[in-house]
Amino acid sequence: MRNPESRLSAIQTISANFGIKALGGQLSACKSLLSENAAVNVAVLGKFKAGKSSFLNSLADREVLPTGAVPVTAVVTGLYWSPSESASVELLGGENSPISFGEIAGYVTEELNPKNLRGAALVEIGLPTLAAYKGARFIDTPGLDSALRHNTETSLDWLPNTGLALITVSADAPLSEQDLELIEKTRRHSPQIIVILTKADRLTPEELPQVLAFVRGKLKDRFGQEIPVYPFSIKEEFAALREEFRAKALSPFTADIGAERAKILEHKLGSLERQCKDYLLAAKAAAQKSAEERIVLEALALEQKARFETLCRDFKAISARNAEQYRLQIERLILAHRPVLVKELKAEIQEKLLGRAMNLLEMTRNYTAVMEEFFAGKTAVLFEAEKYRLEKLTHDSAGSFAAMVNDFISRLSQEAEKALGARLPQSRWEPGPEKLPAPNVRISQAFDSHIELLWFLIPARLLRNRLLKHFSGLVPFEVEKNLTRLAMGLAAGLNNKAENAMGSALEHAKNTLETVERLLCSTPDTMNKIESALAGFDTAFSSTRDRKSA
Repeated sequence: MRNPESRLSAIQTISANFGIKALGGQLSACKSLLSENAAVNVAVLGKFKAGKSSFLNSLADREVLPTGAVPVTAVVTGLYWSPSESASVELLGGENSPISFGEIAGYVTEELNPKNLRGAALVEIGLPTLAAYKGARFIDTPGLDSALRHNTETSLDWLPNTGLALITVSADAPLSEQDLELIEKTRRHSPQIIVILTKADRLTPEELPQVLAFVRGKLKDRFGQEIPVYPFSIKEEFAALREEFRAKALSPFTADIGAERAKILEHKLGSLERQCKDYLLAAKAAAQKSAEERIVLEALALEQKARFETLCRDFKAISARNAEQYRLQIERLILAHRPVLVKELKAEIQEKLLGRAMNLLEMTRNYTAVMEEFFAGKTAVLFEAEKYRLEKLTHDSAGSFAAMVNDFISRLSQEAEKALGARLPQSRWEPGPEKLPAPNVRISQAFDSHIELLWFLIPARLLRNRLLKHFSGLVPFEVEKNLTRLAMGLAAGLNNKAENAMGSALEHAKNTLETVERLLCSTPDTMNKIESALAGFDTAFSSTRDRKSA
């Protein structure tokens, strides 16, 4: 009987020997569960504004996680039991530093840490109030389906680390197609899924059982099995719902965390072994082919290489076409705000420059300050207002890349399976473009020549009307200049994100192609190596069946 450590080691060795790169994330997740003291991750997943952070604050009996009306959580945050309060941040470079509770928002929120510029990989918070859940680590993930696509990517990347998955579904928009797709993805990694119907207070006593029946029925129809669904609300008068959830869902899970950890590890190892075995069986099928048949397989491999090269060319053409479309669409979108901003800025100048005794130099400096303050505020507001539509352009582009890459992989797998007579694991690419950077603001000089500033000896009140007319005359140019710069910057940012998505998609397709190519080119002299690896899996599977039957 092999223990989990030896099983994981065997999978790692086989993956290295046979060039199976697709299992890296799952291997890392299993490795982290081998320690007896390893916390079992309870990931809270769901769409933007589904109530994830509010749910965890309620569970911890403390407002420790920021909440808000806009996408808030930008960095994965873990909450766990600790005898005393503590908080720390792990940076992308591996450095771990303690932080105060007051510093948490500076790392985990989109507002204070846009695009994760501070490089936080994980923020962890220890709380004595989580004593009932020792051994579990609750993970607050960025919301899916927000305009911040890098948030979606961060949450989906966390799935291989999930033990128990809590899927939050808002009662006022129960069970969208995206919720169902998230559950489907999560089932590949987690042996246990619970759906939390948040904001249940928004339903009447008559509506709540109807919505629960609808959600449970839809889940049963989609997945062919019962998935637990619990209503939840953070409102004080709904304490009974919270207690029911804790008693029926969380307490049984944390009562014997060691057994749950072993169950999760078994689930993940079993999935890894099945995928590894499928790859090995495909290699064996190729190695058993005759010399003539292997020539056909080699020709198929060359054909797929040619298809990949065509895919690369198609991607470059799409990228070039998208770049021009981005420029035109963004300019039209952003410059449409020009008339309103011109009117508002002229009124701002009239208000701020009238009624004060100033010389020309002072008036010019005040004018520049008014302009900078205006654009810093207005363009930021404009950027936030249009951000969803702007980033949707990139997301749609990445979606087209995903469709093409996944079609390539699907056809590749189908043709390889047909030629080999053996099933291949499916590997899909999921897009995840990042959020756009905030706009830059620059203001032109109030006058064309510095010589004009020598008029500092002349009181501005003597030429007040002419000066205000001069400043007002600069407004249309300044507005158009800054909006054009904003549009150009956004177009460049979108192009960069699209290029990154294209590169990631092609890299995934290339890795899959190289894996399949290696399988197709397996020869009889590799048969002993393949058979030895398969024998190890057969032993592991039989041992697992024996343990379960016992």
